[in-house]
Amino acid sequence: MTARARRFGGGPVDLLPLSWRASLVLFLALALPAASTAGATRLGEALVKAEALGLARHATWEALLHVVPGVFGLRRHSEIPQSAFFLASDGAAHPERELEVTLRALFEVTPAGDQAAHCRFPARAAWLGQQLGLPAEVSAQASCPALTEWQEGLAPRGITLIAPEAFMNNPASMFGHTLLRLDVADPSAPQNLLAYAIDFMAMSEEETGVMFSLKGTFGFYDGFFGLNPFYEKLERYADWENRDIWEYPLDLRNEQVEFILLHLWELSEIGIPYYFFRQNCSYQLIRLLAVAIPGLDFSHGIARVIAPVDTVRDVLDRVGLLGEVRYRPSPATELRTALRALPPDHRQLALDLYSAAIEPDDPRIEALDSEERGAVLEAAYRSLRYRYAKGDSTEEEARERAHTLLAARSRAARGATPPAPRPAVRPDQGHGTALLALAGGVEDGAGFVEFRLRPGFHGRLDPSGGFPADSTVGVFDTRVRWFPSENKLRLEEVVLLELHSNTPRDSFFKPATWGFETGLRTRLFPEDDGDLDRGHVWRTKGSAGFSFEPVGGRLLVQGLVDLGLEVGSGFDHGWAFGPGVVLGMEFASADDRWKTMLQTRATRFVAGDTKTHLQADLGLRRTLTRTTAALVELEGHYYDSESWLEARLSLQWTF
Repeated sequence: MTARARRFGGGPVDLLPLSWRASLVLFLALALPAASTAGATRLGEALVKAEALGLARHATWEALLHVVPGVFGLRRHSEIPQSAFFLASDGAAHPERELEVTLRALFEVTPAGDQAAHCRFPARAAWLGQQLGLPAEVSAQASCPALTEWQEGLAPRGITLIAPEAFMNNPASMFGHTLLRLDVADPSAPQNLLAYAIDFMAMSEEETGVMFSLKGTFGFYDGFFGLNPFYEKLERYADWENRDIWEYPLDLRNEQVEFILLHLWELSEIGIPYYFFRQNCSYQLIRLLAVAIPGLDFSHGIARVIAPVDTVRDVLDRVGLLGEVRYRPSPATELRTALRALPPDHRQLALDLYSAAIEPDDPRIEALDSEERGAVLEAAYRSLRYRYAKGDSTEEEARERAHTLLAARSRAARGATPPAPRPAVRPDQGHGTALLALAGGVEDGAGFVEFRLRPGFHGRLDPSGGFPADSTVGVFDTRVRWFPSENKLRLEEVVLLELHSNTPRDSFFKPATWGFETGLRTRLFPEDDGDLDRGHVWRTKGSAGFSFEPVGGRLLVQGLVDLGLEVGSGFDHGWAFGPGVVLGMEFASADDRWKTMLQTRATRFVAGDTKTHLQADLGLRRTLTRTTAALVELEGHYYDSESWLEARLSLQWTF
């Protein structure tokens, strides 16, 4: 994006009300010679009209300044810190003063050219010009060379909302991502690969992993809007990270697209505080679109983690689609489809060919008919191309092997390569990312009522439609229990973060299954008198292992080892640390309305309290509607020669 100077002189702002200052401008206009007061007269009239129309509290003006409600809604201020984004010295805190100073700047004779206010803030100038009937010389962008060149270089015909699915190996993308593509042709046309994409990214100085999540959670980063070729983004998300992508062409008018771009120009080089769970990439794209889409919601209430899929839903609630939603499978998804279409013995031949364990003239290859041979060689070439894109082979090795496979492929019949099947449920059609649940149950013979709130995102028993298969992301999952017999209310758990990636292995793809969790839990501790006493522990645990699909795609079997630390006053030594073994299985019906999970865990604490904890869990979910489900969950525990059972039946709502 064209670099532009962002400084503009803005002295202290008069504390008089806007209407008084407008009246003063009109008085001076009458007292001075006409030649020197024409501009002042028009400015005074504009200030008076802006006050009468209440433009300082207009939804569009507040959207242009990124204004949000303050505490209890008593004060409204911009979420962008005081910076070159504002002309008034206190414009971030006072939208009405920013409006006045903006109007004054628009009527300034100097500076001219790209440094003029209407060139630096073209969206504000265009909107104020429309609302107040300002003359073209102070509200149009015809005299802004840099802006004009930038607009001509983009020349979009429309905007498509792009939604890459979640990528569990990068904390920054484990909820998914969203960006906007500035289409230069029909949304489905291949020319759009050369179009530009808009996204909002945290400047994290290449920090990743836990450090990125922690610093991003507490706002240690600034985020910036970026404009990059779409093919570069596609290469990153689809080729490098193997993320399927959904494309939603938006039904926006040309003037809406133009206005969004004018506001994007205003945001160039402006740092905005980045918060991983709230003011993230998806939230800021909503703020960008909101200037041209009246009523576009971005608040989500206090109980929501804002995920990319929420952005998609919010936009589609206010804007129609211009054509069909496009599904763009990643190379990994296409390769899985090609390999699974082959019989098992042919699949192994393809893998042997790609790895150079055999050559195309091998008798087993020659024995195949022409179409079978072509399908095997095609799958072998796709496997080679995938491995090269992942960086698992050098360019020289890949080029030589590719030439061999393609030469043999050209001599075989070209059968139809099966396309990757389009998922039955789009991301915007899946369950809500926040969850409320009400449950009743029994814990060691004591009845309870439980309330649960999970602000985000997706649990292991939740319907998988619209979400990455075999993954779990839970944030701030909180349960509160009331025991009527004891008339006691208890905080059961607050799990800050729970992650699981359970992608199954096969003959080609060999991902690891892993998990991580940390948070406050409640557990029962045996007492000297034989009773069980409840106590809080802080549990942090990591696990790694493997998952398999032994029969079809609905049964998942997994085995993991884990290592955990639990700290709490209920332990004799105040803490316990040790390894564990987990075996589990999950089964879902073909329509995903039923899902069951069985898991057994054995943990041997080897430091602190050196005891053994055995646990077995059974969960069953029945989907009722898109937003409701019923769950039955059973838990059995054995610890320090004592055992107990827990059972609960819950009804949950997602939103």
